[in-house]
Amino acid sequence: MTRLHDTKLANQLYSTSKLNNVLSRLDGVHKSGDGFCAKCPAHGGDNDSILSVRETEDGHVLLHCFHDLSVVEILDSIGLTWPDIMPERLTHHAPPEKVRKWREDALHRDWTATMKDALYECYIVQITGEVEASGEQLSDEWRDRRNLAIKRMESVTGLFNGKS
Repeated sequence: MTRLHDTKLANQLYSTSKLNNVLSRLDGVHKSGDGFCAKCPAHGGDNDSILSVRETEDGHVLLHCFHDLSVVEILDSIGLTWPDIMPERLTHHAPPEKVRKWREDALHRDWTATMKDALYECYIVQITGEVEASGEQLSDEWRDRRNLAIKRMESVTGLFNGKS
């Protein structure tokens, strides 16, 4: 397939203007799974360079070069920037109860991640304690890692006690 110059055709084929804007700047665009593949423009048209493009449910346009170029390099090569692939902020249009729900969900995800991280740090302290209890010496690296785990656990404890 060749570069999509026809905006009407592109609008029929692709769901959003942000996705359309990206795809219309690429060569060799073809459907692949739930997204699209094209020649990676940052490689100067090299036939072996593949770029994956897809849109998430929340409107982000995801770009992945299979030759490990960064998204910034890809965007630069097609004359776009981060805002060109990010969804519009809709919070000012959303009802307050919806915004509140989004914030509660984000807070829950943050706390869940924090608790998982704290649990991991507990495992580090537990494992290093078991090693020492068995009579083995910890290496300096593992002793430093245990001390870091203890500091991180103390900071989480501080969050629960209202300290930051």
